[in-house]
Amino acid sequence: MYSHFLSGKAVSTYPLPVKHQAAGNHFDPVRIELSPDMGKVGLILRFQAEHGPVTTPTKMPRNSYRALLKSGNKTIFDQPFMLTSTSLESEVLLNFHEAMPLFQANTSDAYLLEISQTGEAGMNLISADVQVRQGVVEPNNTLLMTGFGLLVAGVAVLLF
Repeated sequence: MYSHFLSGKAVSTYPLPVKHQAAGNHFDPVRIELSPDMGKVGLILRFQAEHGPVTTPTKMPRNSYRALLKSGNKTIFDQPFMLTSTSLESEVLLNFHEAMPLFQANTSDAYLLEISQTGEAGMNLISADVQVRQGVVEPNNTLLMTGFGLLVAGVAVLLF
């Protein structure tokens, strides 16, 4: 989580204007200025949403989206993601953060980020933006696997 959300430096934030329509929440494409000297780039999508009280706890309110980043005719990533509420109560503001795949900006150009809703909206979006982070560090897989192995060993010791 540190690698994607906290490493590197936040360099800019672009608003994602929410358009409420009968079928759900929609966004205009956003032009993001990037350059090769930024190193690994991470995009963090941030949303604030609300919903009414939940009557069936097994079916929590959720919104499904697809994020597509393009540079000219080249697709950098095409990432589905879902925002799912964890609250049974009617909440004024729920905050969501989604980290998109890390990538290297190969050209100094305006990249186009398109976010589209892919299913029925279970929550009403209040606001949304995208934070651009430069110099983001890739997760260390050796460290992650070692930590996971130690976690499993610790649970095994506690159970046996």
